[in-house]
Order: sequence, then structure tokens, then C-alpha cells
Amino acid sequence: MELAAQGRGRQRPAMVRVETEATFSWQRRHTDYVMPWQGEDRHFLVYVPNSYQHDRPVPLVYMFHGSRGTGHKMYNITGWKAKADQEGFMVAFPTGSKYLITDLGRQQTKWNSVGLVNAVASGTPLKDDVGLVRALHHSITKSLNINTRRVYATGFSNGAAFVTSRLLPEASDLFAALAAAGGLFRIAYDIPAGPIPVYTIVGSKDPKMLERDPTPIPERAADWINHSLYGPTIDHAISILELTADYRENNDPGNQSTIRFDSKNGGNGQYLLTGITNMKHVYPNGRNNPHNYDAAQQFWRFFERHTKE
Repeated sequence: MELAAQGRGRQRPAMVRVETEATFSWQRRHTDYVMPWQGEDRHFLVYVPNSYQHDRPVPLVYMFHGSRGTGHKMYNITGWKAKADQEGFMVAFPTGSKYLITDLGRQQTKWNSVGLVNAVASGTPLKDDVGLVRALHHSITKSLNINTRRVYATGFSNGAAFVTSRLLPEASDLFAALAAAGGLFRIAYDIPAGPIPVYTIVGSKDPKMLERDPTPIPERAADWINHSLYGPTIDHAISILELTADYRENNDPGNQSTIRFDSKNGGNGQYLLTGITNMKHVYPNGRNNPHNYDAAQQFWRFFERHTKE
């Protein structure tokens, strides 16, 4: 069943209604869907490359937007659809729920990351977005031929926080690796399904980071360890991903620096942290930052190296 929505004189793309965890029809390129979840219609977009053949399993990437965003916005600006065409994988772009943010006095689209409870009025019911992801994943894998050992997730800002604070501890059984832009590990926690590889990137001019700590991002990766904001982030990663304190670094002064930690016991955990000089609070798409950094390209290279055990 297709639903057509109209607003302010513009016709929005028709949406296909999907019952919760049910099989859905699909077509190549993108299709917009709506699924009922906890009393609310939740939107998601699935991009199927032209190269897809239903008899061959392909990887799947989930892309989670930031505050005020939508899945459709991320579809348009992140570069993941172009990368999917180049490499032959699928991408799902879900949309979060709207919450009244008390400090702003207005609604924003948000994912239920750790910390959202402090941004909304006391007693506000928060959506089970991890449950939603599992329901979406059930439908997608029933409807399309997905290589379930090669499923990945990436997020921006609030979506990055959702990936690292919810999906990592609560749904790492679904994913082979995770990647985040404009967000950091804020707390340490247990991962019942075991650690998986994680890659995060931040910009040196990101106001979201600078308001927490105005200390500049170090030029040398090794100096990240003693940084007042990023040092604790690294400590959390080492702890929850079961990594060695030894590291490898790759520095390009004036451009970017990367520090990498590997598993201490031959396990599957890994952590990479990259700082991009003079980049603001963006999901870098190759055009919106001074060094033409492309997160879809870099994250896909990272994802390619990891398959679910």
C-alpha cells in the first residue's frame, strides 16, 4: 500500500506501508517506507543499487541522522548512495522521533541515545529505537538478500551518540562494525554480544566539541591520550572494546591525525579516532569540509575489513 503525503504545496515521495517485521516489496534505487512502531508511524528509506541481484547476498549499511534530521536528508547529503552504487551494497536511512527539547522550547527529531532523557521534560516517554532497528532489520533481511555477516551502522551527531551508546552495547550482535561522525563515547558499559570495531571522526572546529572543551585537537595523534576531552573517550574505548593501550598513529599536519587501538587478546575489538583540521559539525561528504574528507569512502574502507565472526 502506498501513501502520498502533501505539505506546503509540495508532493512528497509516496511511501510504502510495511507492517511491523513483515516482508515488503522493493525496487532498485530508493523506496520510502512507513512502519508502525509504538503508536507512531516511523519512516525509513532503503536504497538498492542497480547492480543488485536477488540470488546474491550483499552488505547493508544503516545511516542514522543527527538532531532535526531525517533519513531522507541523509540520503541526499552523505554520499552513501553513490558509494553503494560503486561497491554494490544497500543502505537504510531511518528517521527518529520528535521530542520537545526543554532548553530550546521546540521539537527536534532525535534518536534515543544515552542522555536524551536529560534533554526532555521529566516523564516524557522515550521510544525503543533499538527495538525499532531490530524490527527494521527483520523486515529488510526477510525482503532482500542481505549478507548478515556484513551489516554496518554509521551515525552523525545525535545519530553518532545513538550508534555508540545504544547500538554498540544493545545490538552489537547485528553489526560487524560501527562508525560515527561528530560524536564520542561518553560512558563505559558492557557489551553482552562482545566488542566490535568502531571508528569515530571529529572536526577541530566542531562547536559541539569545543563547547565541552575548548582545548584544540592535538596535531599529533599520540597527544590525544592526554587531551582533557578525547583522553577519557579513548579510555572508554579501550575498556569496553577490550583493546591494548598500545597504539598506531598516522599524522598529516594541517590536515588530519588518526590514532588506532587493536584488540589485546586477538579478539574482534578495534578503535580508530580521526581528527580533521578546521572541520565543523558536519557529516563530511567530500565537499563540506576544507580537506574534502569523505566519510562514506573512509568508513566503507573500514567496514570492508570487518566481517561478523
